[in-house]
Amino acid sequence: MHTHYDNLKVTRGAPAEVIRAAYKALSQRYHPDKNPSPDAQRIMRIINEAYAVLGDPDRRTAYDRELAARDGQAPKVAGPSAGQPQQGAEVHTGGAGADSPPFAAGHQGHQGYQFNPGSQAAYEAAAAFYTQTNKRGLSRKAIAALVLVVLLCAAWLWHINQRQPSGRREAIAAQNAGPSVTWTNPVTHASADIDGIWKLSVTGADDGQPVYTFTEANGSAAIVFAREDLPGVGFNKYIPAYLRNNAATMPLGAPGIRETTDGHESWSTDGHLIAAPSMRTHVELRHIGTSFWRLVIVQAQPYEATDDATRTLKARLWATLAGL
Repeated sequence: MHTHYDNLKVTRGAPAEVIRAAYKALSQRYHPDKNPSPDAQRIMRIINEAYAVLGDPDRRTAYDRELAARDGQAPKVAGPSAGQPQQGAEVHTGGAGADSPPFAAGHQGHQGYQFNPGSQAAYEAAAAFYTQTNKRGLSRKAIAALVLVVLLCAAWLWHINQRQPSGRREAIAAQNAGPSVTWTNPVTHASADIDGIWKLSVTGADDGQPVYTFTEANGSAAIVFAREDLPGVGFNKYIPAYLRNNAATMPLGAPGIRETTDGHESWSTDGHLIAAPSMRTHVELRHIGTSFWRLVIVQAQPYEATDDATRTLKARLWATLAGL
């Protein structure tokens, strides 16, 4: 059974400001005035119903009591509200704080502020809207799923940076930083050293491809790395579709920079999150063979505090594609 928390893509302990940001992001994507999908009105109604309860402190308290009573009576079977991935997907965490859940704020004692982009509900919302492949054969499901992952990263980063002064964030980063780990690209089998300040979570997208999300321990940056296989589709189709599909939630600068990098077509641009305009985003795409590799960076202010770390991780992730 899906809860109102599932429908807004937040956990039960999410603070009011995060619920508000999630509602704003989802309503901008699915509002019938902006979304021509026949499912948009139904999805928007579900989103509105969820926010009407979770956005009201008294109604939310009563709803939480109802859920707690229901959980006490129900069999102990993991479901969407427990942050489980869709069927066939896996979630792993590694790097700093490997024992804590993905996107847990601070440390395990703060699990109330957890976000898990692998929840089934996060992808069902995408699937409800992107139910078909367009006439030119360009799948939009994986793009939508990746956008939702980025939005969840951004909502969590925004929340942490609003709650914690810079000195406290640095202290949390120092506390949570662990030893470096090695990540191996399953396609190329090339490895990259991941500094201990990053936490890794792996989720399964709608097309079965893994989505790798690296989140900085102090909550100031996140990098999403993913691949989509689309035979017969070139940049001339992919880039306009990517810009269009992200416009409502993550507007990006057009036309961007198109060039050749390491012998492959590449494209990059910058943008921001509608739900949190101070969140800076940077997107890089590379077309290698029949695959499109995507790297999305989300940074909270001050950007310069994480520029070096994100630049280093970005270079190491792209380096795993050498030889393709």
